[in-house]
Amino acid sequence: MKTCWTCGATERQGLQRALTLSQGNHSEAARILGIGRTTFLEAMKRNGLPRGPGLAERVHLAWLRRVGR
Repeated sequence: MKTCWTCGATERQGLQRALTLSQGNHSEAARILGIGRTTFLEAMKRNGLPRGPGLAERVHLAWLRRVGR
């Protein structure tokens, strides 16, 4: 598992946060992270994140459960 040395977030957490901010738009999430869309999709696959309809809602709900809100 990769970790961001500046913020302590794992790669998966970064992907989930970008997906939440972009409301599930992969191209926008990749732009937020400063990477290409293909690289973003490869990272999603590597981290076991699903693609498809309702992704933003599933990611956001999972994040809310994790932070206890």
